[in-house]
Amino acid sequence: MNTDSYEYRFSSYTISVDLENTKDKVMLVHGYTGAIDIANKTILSFLKSNKSLLKENAPFSDNTWNRLLSRGYITTKTKKEEHAYVARMANAYHKRNKLFSSFIFIPSYDCNFRCRYCIESQVSQMGQKWIKKSFTKEMVDKAYQAMEKIGPHIEFNVKQILLYGGEPLLKINKDIVQYIVEKGHPLKYKFKAITNGYDLEAFKDLLSPDLIYSLQITIDGTKEWHDQRRIHFQDGRTFDKIIQNIGMALEQGVEVIVRINTDKNNLDSIPELKEIFAHLGYYKFEKLFSVYVGWLQETDLNPADESIQYMDFKELNQRLVEKKIDICHPSDMLYNNLYKTINAKKLLALNSTGCSSQSGAYVFDPVGNIYSCLEIVGDTQYILGNYANDVIQWNENEVSKWHNMNISTMKRCSVCKYAFLCHGGCTIKRIKNDGYTQTCESFPVMFKIAANRAYNTYVLASSDI
Repeated sequence: MNTDSYEYRFSSYTISVDLENTKDKVMLVHGYTGAIDIANKTILSFLKSNKSLLKENAPFSDNTWNRLLSRGYITTKTKKEEHAYVARMANAYHKRNKLFSSFIFIPSYDCNFRCRYCIESQVSQMGQKWIKKSFTKEMVDKAYQAMEKIGPHIEFNVKQILLYGGEPLLKINKDIVQYIVEKGHPLKYKFKAITNGYDLEAFKDLLSPDLIYSLQITIDGTKEWHDQRRIHFQDGRTFDKIIQNIGMALEQGVEVIVRINTDKNNLDSIPELKEIFAHLGYYKFEKLFSVYVGWLQETDLNPADESIQYMDFKELNQRLVEKKIDICHPSDMLYNNLYKTINAKKLLALNSTGCSSQSGAYVFDPVGNIYSCLEIVGDTQYILGNYANDVIQWNENEVSKWHNMNISTMKRCSVCKYAFLCHGGCTIKRIKNDGYTQTCESFPVMFKIAANRAYNTYVLASSDI
């Protein structure tokens, strides 16, 4: 095929990252082919130099030109054609994602904590009678029946159910949680819970690798900080009891993922908290126990809360590096994707949706409503449907809004070179902010940090061979 008549240009979806430990090299990443390459800066300068690129003017070999072309950095597509290609790709990925259904149960909206930054304050506006309502056995049965109707292709259902709230593991709700688990277990479902961990001892008999096998528990730093911010409505301080319950869960063979809500105030307490975990022997459960930074952003919590001082991702990373705090943080997943791709010499994993709320997540609450997102449960304007009757009553407009949304349907995302890598960020934040989220600002910073870290790790590992 004669390509001499083609007009070539630098792809609008090429990401370039200066490598901090080299003077003349950059990392090239392509946003829709998934290619990663290390290139000389003279190559990048040429690619950026003209709107139209001529092969005969290239300061490198034909082989390099052909590789840049095959990897997507040089293209014959116009900007408009690239945007259309990305839209087709995004819709194809989205169609694949829609094959899979996942389910969440909210045993009740009630909670035994009074954290000022939680959605509980919004839900409580519905009134005590509403917030105190819990699942009944009848509603549990109807939820399981609805699951069969929603996901008729059982082979594509994610075989786990997440328990959420409110606080899902309130001891007052033990009987109904046990019913949920005992009904799901014969159907091959296992269970996870996002819990504050305070009443966990009441559920000891349900904590096992075959039943409730995984817990995410939030701790706001050391006892000094945690007990200021995560307060029991009767008992006040909660740190000591939660720490004890984490150990109990690990002994039961249950995975425990500790999220440390992190801001400027409590970041310095992370090493001390890790020392507490080490002293208690939790790191011996290396396949079960893990800790990560839950980066607090101003849009997530109440900005009037004086106990919290927000920081952007760049500052978070800088402080973690300066203080040599070794802990998982928000760029780790991106780093792992980049490093595995470089090491295996393959293409990056891409996706067009930020989470399953855009394709097949169904959150069942105790009053019969179905939502798609954990962040908006209890907010009736986002109800997908109602399962209280024999036939699910769907709000088709809301279903369409959530399940037809991917990076191609958001104008800002569809033309962004990072879109298939950041996946568009948080769905509800995009809905509320006309397509914009803080991810738009933080992701390029996060990407640069993760890319440099991945490259440095690869170089170090290669030098040891």
